[in-house]
Amino acid sequence: MNRFLLLFLLFASARAAGQAPDADAILRAFTSREASHTRQEDDALHAHLPLSASFLFDTLLPRLTDIHARNPDRMLYIHILRMQANAASGYRNYDASRGIRPESLSLMKEAIRLCYLEGNDYVLAETYFDLAELYNAFWRYEEYLLMLTKAFELADRLGPESFPARLRYSKYGGMAKAAYRVYSFRDCIRYGQQALRLRNKLPAGSDLMPDVYLLDLIGASYKQLKQPDSSSYYYHQLAILLEKADGRKQGISFWKAIAEGNIGENYLIKGDFRAALPLLKKWSDAAHSVHDNLNICLAGNALAHWYDKQGNYSMAGKHWQEVYTTSFALGSYEYAGKAAEGLAVLYRLQHQPDSAFFYYSRAHQYQDSVMTFINRSGIQAVKARVELDNLQHSLENAGTLLRKERQNKWLLLAGIFLLAVIAALAYSRQRLKEKARMQETARLQHQAETDARNARHQVKLFAHHLREKNTLLESLKDKMEAAHSQHSRQEVLDNLRSYTLVSDEEWEKFRADFTRAYPDFLPRLSSRLPQITPAEERLSALLALGFTHPQVAGTLGIGKDSVTRAKHRLRLRLYLDKSESLEDYLCNLLKADTSSKGAITST
Repeated sequence: MNRFLLLFLLFASARAAGQAPDADAILRAFTSREASHTRQEDDALHAHLPLSASFLFDTLLPRLTDIHARNPDRMLYIHILRMQANAASGYRNYDASRGIRPESLSLMKEAIRLCYLEGNDYVLAETYFDLAELYNAFWRYEEYLLMLTKAFELADRLGPESFPARLRYSKYGGMAKAAYRVYSFRDCIRYGQQALRLRNKLPAGSDLMPDVYLLDLIGASYKQLKQPDSSSYYYHQLAILLEKADGRKQGISFWKAIAEGNIGENYLIKGDFRAALPLLKKWSDAAHSVHDNLNICLAGNALAHWYDKQGNYSMAGKHWQEVYTTSFALGSYEYAGKAAEGLAVLYRLQHQPDSAFFYYSRAHQYQDSVMTFINRSGIQAVKARVELDNLQHSLENAGTLLRKERQNKWLLLAGIFLLAVIAALAYSRQRLKEKARMQETARLQHQAETDARNARHQVKLFAHHLREKNTLLESLKDKMEAAHSQHSRQEVLDNLRSYTLVSDEEWEKFRADFTRAYPDFLPRLSSRLPQITPAEERLSALLALGFTHPQVAGTLGIGKDSVTRAKHRLRLRLYLDKSESLEDYLCNLLKADTSSKGAITST
């Protein structure tokens, strides 16, 4: 059966392929992360089978290592580790007596760890397949079965079409053989049947011999389980299959004899002695003709039982003695034990206690060796399971830590991004608020300037109106003084003097407009003149606006002398020098207010 992954290539014969291997295609397959990765690898390798070990380890491996050194790639490195693991225990380093080198297992475990980090179950399953073949090459069947079981768990989860049918067929066939070797006959049947179900998915024209081996293993397992009918069914299927094979091909006639001989042994188990004998003899003759020690032992043991059942102890002893001798050449304690047990019974029946005791002791010795092997296999299987569980647990822990680390990194990045977004939003909001505040300030400033301009305009209009009134009154006084008697003139003048040009309502309106136009004037005046009176406010405002002495008197409705006295009191309260003009002082105070507003506006 052709092996799919690298260990097949390692332990297969090192014949050169007819076509030069395409190293670039192999490299592309090794670095592929697609779901079809395994099929790409299968196509790249299977196209050039058999590949030479020299090409794999002296040409391909150094090239892949050099490529990885220049352009690191985890998938490629996993394949490099697998090849290095194979090279450490195989190729020029293969030594069956030493077993698997520790570095091979270390390299494989590192490859498995990287598969977990890569998160690629396809290449992880491949790696378990590869590790299984490494165990198989050194007859460590328990670990072989365990690794293949793990590989198929992954393969089944990924889907039956994820791995080529010829790979799954080959691996199930290998599992059936390994299960038979460790006396796990039910598992052998199960794995063999799973392999046979894949037969119709193999390419047309595929070799029939793997099916021959599988049918033989299943039939032999049913025979070991004392189910002769099921055993005969599979050997009949084997005989039918052999009829389709090329009869000229070497070994076909021998396999036909094996199938018929096992059917004959099942007849023997069921008590049909007549049907059994010719088939058993044919089996034994075929085995002797090709010097096949295994089948010489199998057929000889069956014939010995047949003759024993017939009471022909001489022929039974002859065949058991042959089996006993041949089993040592075969290196099988199992068949030696069966033959020794049969011989012990015969010698006991022939009243030869020494010989009977000798063969009984030998039978128990060999049977104990077989049981020790079975028990050791069971213990080895448990140890392998524990080691695999520990490895998987450590890898899962590492994977959990890695996922947590990645999660923490993503959370950190998300937090940084969120903080950046919040900061950007806060900055943007602050800018918008600042912009809105500045716009509102500008609007209020503009509104204040507009109000101030309007107020100054109103003050100017008011002052102009007062001046016109004063002018009109002066004109009327002149006319009346000219037209009336001295007495009448005096009355009119007194009435005019008592007339106030500005009413309380008009003054309040004037004060409001004046305050909007010159908001700092009255507060500054109040700071220099504590407890200022309304009359002093009016006088100061009119003088600051440039009203003349008579205009002030007319506007306030007081005499000129009263204006003079009021101005004098105001000078005193303001502590002005004699050389300093009250009008200039108030005008400068008004101008300062205007200048400060201009400065604010420019700012």
